[in-house]
Amino acid sequence: MGVYPSLECTHDIKAHATDVDDLDVHPNSNQFVTCSRDTTAYVWKLQEGKKQFQLHFSVNDQDNFFRIRACRFGCDEKKNVFLFTINVPAKFNRKSPSPSYLVKWDCTKWLPQLSQVVGMEPLTQMAVSGNGVFLGVGTAEGDISVFIAWNLALLTTLKGVHNIFVTGLEFLPDSPLVNDQLQNEFALLSISADNACKVTTLKKRSEYSLWWILLGFLALLYLTFLVLAYAGLDF
Repeated sequence: MGVYPSLECTHDIKAHATDVDDLDVHPNSNQFVTCSRDTTAYVWKLQEGKKQFQLHFSVNDQDNFFRIRACRFGCDEKKNVFLFTINVPAKFNRKSPSPSYLVKWDCTKWLPQLSQVVGMEPLTQMAVSGNGVFLGVGTAEGDISVFIAWNLALLTTLKGVHNIFVTGLEFLPDSPLVNDQLQNEFALLSISADNACKVTTLKKRSEYSLWWILLGFLALLYLTFLVLAYAGLDF
């Protein structure tokens, strides 16, 4: 672990037994999270380089059945910080496959706050948008799904963005070109083992002005009076 911009090494930690799949630094610059293929994931004190917590996620009390594949911190509009992870089965069972999960963690207690089943395809990468609104996940089949961060609701799934597993995923910063001129909700950069680098966008959802809402209300009110008047003639 080094310090920017000098890149001087401050800690050399034996953190896991095998490959480190991912890590991310807390916005407070006091903590960071690591996850490994050895099925463990830890919260560390950045300055001391000491282990602080171990992250556990289980379904139906099956401890260590799921491992964290990737981790990213994100902030909401109130500057509350959350950790988001993609959790995949620790052991793949072809005869009885298990789904992968998207998990939102409470960073005050380091406990799962919300979880969402993403599908049966193994997840490989994830990203959080700079404004904290969107979560993107990539799969082993080359698909990309985007979720709403606050409730983990699925926004869209884009099939076949790549021919094979997604190896990198990042939201481009909001800009007048991407969001205003091109009318996009977001632009998502992805790379894959198929040697392709792509930018995926989602058009902004339709918005209705106050005048259209008022006009619709008046039309509904008029139709209601017509129905009532017609019903009154039958008595």
